[in-house]
Amino acid sequence: MFPASQASTTNKNDCGANPDLFSIWSGGLALEDGMDPDRINQIVILVGGRGTRLGDLTQATPKPLLDVAGTPFIDRLIWYYLLQGPRRITLSAGHFGHQFVEHFSNHPIYGSNVEVFIEPEPMGTGGALLHLSSLGALEPQFLMSNGDTLVEIQLDNLQHQLVNCSYSAAMALRHVEDKSRYGSVLLEREEFNQEPNTLVPGARIAGFAEKQIEQDNGKAKSDQAGLINAGVYAFARDPVINAVKATAENKGSSIISLEQEILPEFAASGIVSAVPTGEFFIDIGTPDDFTKGQTLIPSFQSSPALILDRDGVINVDTGYIFQPEKIEWVDGIVEVVSECIKRTIPIFVVTNQAGVARGFYEEKDIWNLHSWMNQELARLSADILGFQGYPIRHFFYCPDHEQGTREAYRRNCSRRKPSTGMIEDIWDYFSSDFAVLDVKKSIMVGDKDTDKQAAESFGLDFLKIQPKENLSHILKNWFSNLEPTPL
Repeated sequence: MFPASQASTTNKNDCGANPDLFSIWSGGLALEDGMDPDRINQIVILVGGRGTRLGDLTQATPKPLLDVAGTPFIDRLIWYYLLQGPRRITLSAGHFGHQFVEHFSNHPIYGSNVEVFIEPEPMGTGGALLHLSSLGALEPQFLMSNGDTLVEIQLDNLQHQLVNCSYSAAMALRHVEDKSRYGSVLLEREEFNQEPNTLVPGARIAGFAEKQIEQDNGKAKSDQAGLINAGVYAFARDPVINAVKATAENKGSSIISLEQEILPEFAASGIVSAVPTGEFFIDIGTPDDFTKGQTLIPSFQSSPALILDRDGVINVDTGYIFQPEKIEWVDGIVEVVSECIKRTIPIFVVTNQAGVARGFYEEKDIWNLHSWMNQELARLSADILGFQGYPIRHFFYCPDHEQGTREAYRRNCSRRKPSTGMIEDIWDYFSSDFAVLDVKKSIMVGDKDTDKQAAESFGLDFLKIQPKENLSHILKNWFSNLEPTPL
């Protein structure tokens, strides 16, 4: 889900082992900040709450720093978001804020820039953003999340509403069978209110309803299915900060609630878009849910991966391709990419590129091509999905060949297929102790026996694609057998 990064396999240091793991290439040049300039780079995570419902657990430790199956919850949350693109992680802290500063000064997460800002006093969700803005810490467009919930959400979908649909805010909405416990969200199109499970991205939010629990013989009376705020957003900075400032001036207080004071105004103006979440949602704010999270969250953060050879699998193999105009897509690749984006299944490419060793093209030509391929596949899949994601999580390639004509690349590389080096890199750099790529659930597709040998040596299931075969057809059974537990 984040922009494609490149790793050559000339040696271990050039094979994806660099500290800037998530850097991408655009036009053959590495962007200094490691991000695609058209994507939202920042996510603000609110971690200032006191967590009083957890009792003794939060007497000396802020709720997001509590361990879930041996790992602080905030680490798990940040990892989930990092895998979808944002590189700048901004924490707005309050209660025990110094613990977050200490934690991340000694505990960087995979090259990400985690910054912590401590509120001088409790300021509410809107006040927290105003405080960050006053410090110059908000980018023109940013994502925002509560720091005590993990929800299955496509960040690309939220971003699309701001960048491509001109909304000032986008809100993730969760479908629940009984909305009586919550304040519900009302959509402009009545069919989404009547059948909330049919919600599609881009529906306009019309307003909000207070939670109402009717009593029936002393018990809460069940209401009906509905949509509720899932606590993940995308904002255009200037409209939201201007609204918070105006509200603060009118009420004479810097304590502002986005949910109760700002978003209702935005909804009335028709500038808030809805984005549905997936099925998984957990809030660790209560003892029961915190206990459930010890098993549910690790299970959620175990994902299959789809590993593809390039030539003959993604594009038709016409021999030593390096020009975008020579690319002809294999039938079914767009459908496969769309399905993986929808399910949040990461796609990795492992490709032998001996054309470099043989002097047919340069490594920068590979970077150019891979950047173009990812952008084009994102565009094509958007026609199916209705929003634009980045399909290829990471391109690994080996430019070496033992019979190469260029001395610098004339070697027997342990990462060139049929060796398993490039596949090993996937697990080395995109799996962790708490966010696991599941080998047993994953699969590799290739068109050569060397691909099969590499996959089977690593322990992966393998499918061989034949010339002119449709990729989506051969992966149909794999998709249908997967459980809906995306990373």
